[in-house]
Amino acid sequence: MAARRITASSLDWAEFAKKIPQAQKPAFVALKNKQDNYVRQISALPEALPKIDFSSYKARVSAAMVDDFQKKYESLKIPYPKDTLTSSIESQAVEQKAEYEKFVAQSKTRIQGINEELAKWNAMMPIEEMNMEEALTYVPHLNLVVNPEKPTLWPHDKDYDEWRKMVENMEEEHH
Repeated sequence: MAARRITASSLDWAEFAKKIPQAQKPAFVALKNKQDNYVRQISALPEALPKIDFSSYKARVSAAMVDDFQKKYESLKIPYPKDTLTSSIESQAVEQKAEYEKFVAQSKTRIQGINEELAKWNAMMPIEEMNMEEALTYVPHLNLVVNPEKPTLWPHDKDYDEWRKMVENMEEEHH
């Protein structure tokens, strides 16, 4: 009956379902069921106002009042709301799609760089099996060389003066 009021869903639920993470499936199913329930309720309503038998009311109630009500009832037209937001939503969709495509392109570039880095690490001998010279060549950021001008203590992350201050502070805290 109300088929003309609701033409078709602008949302492809099957495609939407493919993009939902597994953890969000229950919430998605609840949303879909709620929307389907709304569509069923609207579809169950008649397209036109129900017909009223005014002649039976004229026999029981004042005819002038029934005629007045009948005239008002028959002139009642409830317009279907005009769509004022679709153009705005479509322009936002175009903007979001452009941002999405930019993000995907950037992600593919990052993935390519990460895969190249991973290939380098996979091709390299394990650090545990390298000698000091090989380790410094392949992994220079490990800082495996100790500067004799500036003595440090293992694990060589602080110089001797920093370590000495830390120890003195610890002694002061304990006393």
